[in-house]
Amino acid sequence: MPILVGEESTVTAATASRGIDCRLPPGGALSGRLFNRLVAAPPEEAPLPPGTPLGCWRIGRLLGCGGSAMVYLADRAGGHFDQQAAIKIVRPDPRLVEQFRRERQLLAELGHPSIARLIDGGACEDGRPWFAMEHVSGVRIDHYVEHRRLSLHGRLVLFEGACEAIAYAHARGLVHRDIKPGNLLVDEHGRPRLLDFGIAMADGAGDDGVYRAMTPIYASPEQRGGGIVTKASDIYQLGMLLGTLLMPEPGLPPRMADTPLADALRAVVARATAHDAAQRFPSVAALRAAAVAIRQRARLLSVRRHVEAHRTARFAGYREARAWCE
Repeated sequence: MPILVGEESTVTAATASRGIDCRLPPGGALSGRLFNRLVAAPPEEAPLPPGTPLGCWRIGRLLGCGGSAMVYLADRAGGHFDQQAAIKIVRPDPRLVEQFRRERQLLAELGHPSIARLIDGGACEDGRPWFAMEHVSGVRIDHYVEHRRLSLHGRLVLFEGACEAIAYAHARGLVHRDIKPGNLLVDEHGRPRLLDFGIAMADGAGDDGVYRAMTPIYASPEQRGGGIVTKASDIYQLGMLLGTLLMPEPGLPPRMADTPLADALRAVVARATAHDAAQRFPSVAALRAAAVAIRQRARLLSVRRHVEAHRTARFAGYREARAWCE
């Protein structure tokens, strides 16, 4: 059976059975949970002290820990140039080590401007593998749109960027399986950055039960039911994300403003989050195209309103001037 906990937790049967809190603090390239099986090193395992060398890096502060790994902020050593990274070190468990290596290879094969990239990797003195990820400094996408009070246009542009990153992964046969606001940061350039491929799997692969993992409030019906997970599951999660960006209360039906576009927006969210996977959009590209069409329609309506308001103002001024002349 799936393990279900709070809205922003990604949980696994293995970690939940040990009563471990699987959440990492928000912010940074590995926030939320960059990879699966994670989290919380055993109590007897002490964090590496600041300044510990690791390859060409020097360990800084601890960013988070979990059932399978510890994550540190690190600085490049040597002085040739400055660079920061988020370094993840797996704990010594053969099954975790094997999964960790798979995740590292998966990231090495991804190269997209909206996906946090792998920088480096190696092994500790005791043989445990580690990898260094780009440390993304940004704001959660749902917090970003609210704090900046973005217009519908701005929110849809960010959503379209998230779709592009997922479409890129889908083109390589990968299903992310954990799309949620905590795994999408908006960087200093206003670009969404997708994090956490820890529970990604090949399209159509079955879950093994032991490592079943999900964020319940964003998980698709087939994920929650332990079924075969395909790209349609990511489309469901993107629909949930869109609803959150339009009305940022995760898990609740979107209550969008009463505008001529409201019905179209609701229809897009409803189709993307259909219980039956066959009723959802056939691809992420089709979902993105629907969002683009609504954004363009919104821009056209905005221009028309502006023109009509200008004409009304000019006509009012003409009538006022004529009244003075009479």
